[in-house]
Amino acid sequence: MADIRLGRPSAFSQMRKSWGGFRTMGGVRQGPETLRIIRNNGRAIRTRHPARIDIGHPAKRCSGQKSLGENPMKPILPLLAMILGAWALPAQAQMVRAQQPETLIAALQEAGYAAKLETDGAGDPMISSGVGGTQFKVFFYNCTDHKACATVQFHSGYTVKKRVELTQINEWNRTQRFGRAHLDGKGDPILQMDLDLDDGGVSRLLFIDNLEFWTSVVANFEKHIGFR
Repeated sequence: MADIRLGRPSAFSQMRKSWGGFRTMGGVRQGPETLRIIRNNGRAIRTRHPARIDIGHPAKRCSGQKSLGENPMKPILPLLAMILGAWALPAQAQMVRAQQPETLIAALQEAGYAAKLETDGAGDPMISSGVGGTQFKVFFYNCTDHKACATVQFHSGYTVKKRVELTQINEWNRTQRFGRAHLDGKGDPILQMDLDLDDGGVSRLLFIDNLEFWTSVVANFEKHIGFR
């Protein structure tokens, strides 16, 4: 038998627009009709039939043959997940969390500050540091069993020769948005600034930005009370 492609379009041989001129039936891709010549008792009988191309029907697909319906991205999805996971690990390691005081120590030291982890009178973590000759503490609050803390407070206390008046403290609190001030029981000024580091904490860059803001607040407060 010989298959001869028809030379002109007809009702039987016009290609369909879908699938680039192919029709699908039962997972078999139907191509343009061909003309088959069958010898029958010495006579040539012409008959038309569609060319058949297997497109991977589940019932007809050979072992190892891919179906057009399979997701080509599937083999690389595990690799993509590994790449994204590796990228996320350094970002997570850069977070500063009150639950992990060592992350604050690392951020302080990265910014050029001396930092020492200690314990306060209540048994909670405390960091000792300093800026411009002024010592300050970082107290940890909202702790569970002296760990797993949620917030921290920058704290600086001053012993002054010249008495600081309450009106000066009130003026500071009234005019300054950040850095809360008060007088302790001895009449010495105290400056504090709170920072929430719960629920995953903050990035190291944001923590250092708050730290630099704290140093600016300290300098302005010391000028306000005439400490320098």
